Order: sequence, then C-alpha cells, then structure tokens
Amino acid sequence: MAACAEETLFQMLARQAARLGGREAVADSASRLSYWELLSLAERLAGGLHGLGIRRGDSVLVQMSNCTDMAAVLFACWRIGAVAVLLLPAYREADIVPLSERIRPAAWIGEGRFLGTDYSRLASGVIEASPSIRWNICRQEGVPGTTCLKSLMEARPLAEAEAPHPLPGDVAAVICTGGTTGFPKPVPRTHSQLLQLSLACCRRCGLDETLVYLADLPLGHVFILAVPGLVGSLLMGGRTVFAATAATDEVFPLVEEERATMLTLVPSLLPIWLDAASWDPSDLSSLSLVEVGGAPVNGETLAKVAEAVDCRVQQAYGYSEGLVTLTPPLAWNEVGDMSVQGMPVHEGDELKIVRPDKSEAGIGEKGELISRGPYLCRGYYCAPELDGAFDSEGFFHSGDQAYWNGDGRICVCGRLKDLINRSGEKFSPMEIEAAVNRHPAVKDAVVVGVPAGDEGDLVCAWIQPSDAEGAPPVPDLADLRSYLLDEGVAAYKLPERLHVIGEMPKSAFGKILRRKLVEMS
Repeated sequence: MAACAEETLFQMLARQAARLGGREAVADSASRLSYWELLSLAERLAGGLHGLGIRRGDSVLVQMSNCTDMAAVLFACWRIGAVAVLLLPAYREADIVPLSERIRPAAWIGEGRFLGTDYSRLASGVIEASPSIRWNICRQEGVPGTTCLKSLMEARPLAEAEAPHPLPGDVAAVICTGGTTGFPKPVPRTHSQLLQLSLACCRRCGLDETLVYLADLPLGHVFILAVPGLVGSLLMGGRTVFAATAATDEVFPLVEEERATMLTLVPSLLPIWLDAASWDPSDLSSLSLVEVGGAPVNGETLAKVAEAVDCRVQQAYGYSEGLVTLTPPLAWNEVGDMSVQGMPVHEGDELKIVRPDKSEAGIGEKGELISRGPYLCRGYYCAPELDGAFDSEGFFHSGDQAYWNGDGRICVCGRLKDLINRSGEKFSPMEIEAAVNRHPAVKDAVVVGVPAGDEGDLVCAWIQPSDAEGAPPVPDLADLRSYLLDEGVAAYKLPERLHVIGEMPKSAFGKILRRKLVEMS
C-alpha cells in the first residue's frame, strides 16, 4: 500500500484501519489490537492529551518499553501534532536533562518500573530539573504525583474542529542519536520523511501484507520505528509483535508463537544468536529475513546467521539524520563478501565520497560519506549549535569513512575519528577486527588506536573470549600477531597491546564504546 505524500502518520493509520478493520496490527505479551482498535485507542488518548492542554508543536518525552501502549502514545501525539521525543530505556538523567534543557518538553510519558529500574524516580529527577514539563504521565496506575496513562485512554475522541490535523511536513518524532556532545543529539523527522523512508525500505525488502515484524530492539531507534519497523508494518498491512527485550530466551519463543517473518539485530547480538540457535529448541522456520544494522558486519558472520536460522540476511547502514542503504536479502550461500553496505533505498538519495578538500573521490578511494535526500533532516531539533555537519548545499557530513566499489555500492570502513595513525600511516581498525574475530578463541574483538605522542597511535586489541564449548584459550600477544600475519594483515597494523575483557562496554544503542576502550588501554 503506497503512502500518500500529503498524509500524516496518523492519517496513514486511519486509511489502513478503514481498509483492514479487524486485522491484527500490533501485539505484546498482554494485549492485541486490530487496526481499528489501535486507531480508536489513539483517538481517545489524543483526546485525553488534548484535554490536559498538550497542543500541536508541543514536545513530549516518551520513555517506554516496547508495547501496544507505546504505539498508541505515538499515534495519539501524531493526531494532535505533538512531537514525540523518543528516549531509549537505557537513558538516565545525565542523558535526558541536557536534552530537555534544549527541547523544553511539555510532558513526560513513561513507565513506573520496568526491568528493575524505577522510571518514576528517574522522571521525578528530570522534571525537577525541567520546569517546562507540566504533566507527568505514567503507564502504571497508582504512582504518586502522576497522571495515569490508562485514564487518558478513556477520553472522548477529538473532533476535527477541536484540533485540526498537523501537516505532513510537521515534525512527528525526535530520534535521539549518540555522539560526542555529552548528550543525545536530537534528530527531527517529519511525518512525510518517515513515511517515505519506511515505504522505500518495504519496497527494497520486497515486503507485503504477510509481514510479521518482531520489534525486539527499542522502538526509539529509527530502524525499529521505520526501517521498515512499526511504520512499515502498518503501511504494508502486516502486524508488529513487541518484545520487551532482545534476549534470545524471549525472542526465540516469540518467533515460534507469533510466526514472525522479520526482525532487526545489531552486530553485538549476532554471537549470542549463533550460540543460542545451536541449542534452543524454538522453531524459527517462519523467519524469512534478519536485518542487521547499527554497524558494519562481515559477510562471514552474516552467512553463519543465515545458515543457523535458515533465513535470508540483509545488512543495513544508515544514520538517524536520514540516509539508509540496504543490501539485497540473501541466503547463506549467496552472501559472499558482504563487506558492502548496499545502495540507498530511495531514488532521491544523493551520495558522495569526498576527500578532505571536498572534491569527489574516485572508485575505490576512501573519503568521507556525505548525503542528501528527501527524508534527510535539515538540522538538529532545538540545538542549532550542533548543525555544523550540514553544509550549505544540504549535504549531511556523516563522519564515516567509505568508498565506492566497482559495482557502484558503498563500503563503509569506519568512523574517520576512529582511524589509527601509526607513524603517519592511517588505517581503519575494521580490517584487523575482522581477522581477530575469525580466531576460534574470540567471541568479539575491538581494535583501537591509543595516542602515543610523536609516533602516532599504538594499536591495541581488546578481546572478549569465546564461551563456546571446546573453544581454545585466548592467544597471547605474540601468537595473535603471528596469527594475523598468516591472515594477511600488514605488519604495521599488528596490535602492540592486548587486553582480555569479559564484556565490551556499550552505549544505550548497543554500540561498543571505543572511546571507553581507548581510555582503558
């Protein structure tokens, strides 16, 4: 079902509800809603939020677990034109307060307690530091000082005269992304941008109304929201099943019970999946596509996942600010060298690889990836001091090093700031990481450059040992260097330090914190 360029996300849902009615749209462990029921719930909640005083253009902080209630909250905000600021469950006051100071939200909608965290206490701390927040709305009943979300869901639906629909070009959601700012960078995405992005992803993936999308990662991530995510599932007439966590002991049985056909993983979850797939008895045969995004991953690992789960795999690359590229969905014996990140999903995307002087690099020549297109944001939300990555021609400078291969696909080599400078020779750590990860003693490996004065960086390898039965011990530094030479790694790129770690430090997005490893080296 094509998205209309003149509609909002709420109007898309209303159109689909009129067409599909009682077909199931969303489900979690406690609730199942048809398209019509989701629309009706969102309309009543919109009436409740409007009754409190929330209006078009107001920002609302949303920190909820994946659930049907969160879907209703999003569409209720989109009905009245409020901007849903999506906070990951892992965020704490140090992340949220600096963000709130810039955005000046009118309301907070969140959990009371979830997975051992007292979010009501977190909300109280944020609200105390954020005088703009007038309403504290809690999903659970009986939390002192809050308005119960369930009670707002019993309000009367809004009439058009009471609250006209927002415009497709209005900001619908703010996606929070990591960076070097000390707080999550707020990325505004309009109704039109999210619909265009999600529809393009659905078409690239070949999806239709048989889609059962299992949302196992937080809905606050753009990939789970719209690549193709919840929005794409509703666009196609499929259904979304919400998992509270990405743990395999929850996700694997859900795949079997719900006959899920697609889900999204981050690379750090792949070793866990490969291990669990070897012993978990759950029937995963319904899965036809596993999308992997968040960081580049080598083809060998993707092939192992595809073979273990007996499905197709797809590598996704992109950033919250806009661009998304996808590789074709491939079976395990078709993956080959999927070191590429595919092609843009939308025909209106424009990509360039540029040298430091901003001239375009040639085929195979590494440079910075910049892009512009119809679903790219034009600057950060209420944070103009961060807009330096957007140039006067509308290109976003990603900070990623990449090159075009001979087939016209992009290959991302890593972050420019993560390049290792060894005595004047600069190289990406990803090549060494891929080789170290092939060692049978290794579950995960990260290579970083540690500043060492005039001689540049020292190459430091961090290894998380394999927990597979019968895995050999982690090699010492000399044996690792010898192994890497045999793997074809150039001598000047060999690690000069080796550390073993039980668990890699990760961000709220599940990405490995390289800067933390540099500090620890």
